[in-house]
Amino acid sequence: MAVALGGGGAFGIAFHLGIADALAEAGMPVHHSPMIGLSAGSYAAAALVTGTPLDEIAEAWRYVGRRTGRGRLIRGIDITERVFGNARDARVTGVALRVPALRRVRVDGGQHQLADVVAASSSPWGMAHGHVVAGRPLYDAGVVSNTAADLAPGADRLLVLAPLARGVLGRQGLLWEGRLLHEVTRWRARHRGTVEVVRPSPEVVAAGGQTWAQIMDMSVAQPTYAAAFRQGRELADRLAPATLQRAS
Repeated sequence: MAVALGGGGAFGIAFHLGIADALAEAGMPVHHSPMIGLSAGSYAAAALVTGTPLDEIAEAWRYVGRRTGRGRLIRGIDITERVFGNARDARVTGVALRVPALRRVRVDGGQHQLADVVAASSSPWGMAHGHVVAGRPLYDAGVVSNTAADLAPGADRLLVLAPLARGVLGRQGLLWEGRLLHEVTRWRARHRGTVEVVRPSPEVVAAGGQTWAQIMDMSVAQPTYAAAFRQGRELADRLAPATLQRAS
């Protein structure tokens, strides 16, 4: 199995970790698989392989702040170094954006520190300094991509966690849904595998995905995580028969 983790701010990080922790409790640890993450998804992937809890990410997020004084640009590395230090892990690949070409690039967690992978993947263009990796400034690819599922490695099965999809923020969610379906279709055509897409349940959306301000606010992370954990348990019950059938 391969895993793709989409963007979505604080809401997205909490959603990913809630789903993943519930699946792990049910004997399906997604972090044993190769994971590709965009923005919030890169945070979650790095947290899963390092065993970093949501509380530690939230503390660093609040301490550093999403903006510096007087509207100056933020430095994503200020947050990610506090959380992930100098750890590396080849299971994690971040997706970042090269400008002005608007070209998506993969940043390998086996070759680069996870702090660099996450900072490059989660530095919004216009809000943050581009994070330099291998001599090039890189930015959050969320302006052109939703989950980057089409860049996930080949596998028999792809699990896609999409915090930003239909049901989230009305018409905006429909735009993200279109990108999601395009990415999934491209991956399926390339690798001929099956795809399981997980969108936030209504309970998860009510907990932290009703407004853009909520999505970026770490104060809603814990209720979002709790709701996502419950959704993850239901997902595990549904996936279990197929998993057991493949194992036999």
